[in-house]
Amino acid sequence: MPSGGFMKWGAAGPGEWITVYANPGHMYMTVAGLRFDTSGRARAGTRWQKDPRPTQNYVISHPPGL
Repeated sequence: MPSGGFMKWGAAGPGEWITVYANPGHMYMTVAGLRFDTSGRARAGTRWQKDPRPTQNYVISHPPGL
């Protein structure tokens, strides 16, 4: 699904374990406090990041129950 599709996906707000952040041009998620972000690989060699990313201008959602 393109990143913009995640703006209307899942349940609203942060999840207990998984949270998805989406805007029309990008999306990323956090899983148990670690960020999985496609844009992080070039900088850190992995898409899993410890550092947070600004969340303004992102719709925040989560898989129901998670």
